[in-house]
Amino acid sequence: MYAGNSVLQSTIDKLRGEKDWGDIARGYLDRLHATLRRAGDHPFEALNPFMWLGGISSTAENEPGKQDRILVGYDNDGTAIYARNPAGKIGEEFQGYATSPLDMVKRKLGTLARPAFQVASNDRGFGRKVYNP
Repeated sequence: MYAGNSVLQSTIDKLRGEKDWGDIARGYLDRLHATLRRAGDHPFEALNPFMWLGGISSTAENEPGKQDRILVGYDNDGTAIYARNPAGKIGEEFQGYATSPLDMVKRKLGTLARPAFQVASNDRGFGRKVYNP
């Protein structure tokens, strides 16, 4: 997932004319240096392989929350347009189970289990309550 997204992002940057291959290579070295610095500042975080893969990837420079997406361009008003690598979806699933298993189980609740969980936790999502306590 990380390698595929990074290669696609670098290729799109080159095709759009924003960067040449030297700039792209320097970007990888700069991100490696920043990731090594982050590992020095937070040694326990360095044990997470996703920190290394995500930190070096060219998608690491995307806005927060969009590091797993590929920046394909900008809208007329300057809004970034992101694409999702179809082959990377399974990688995101595996990463989710490894890094936040309870959140992934909650996302996978079925037709009967999800409403029962929402009633028990008094949360319909987006901060809305099921009932007034």
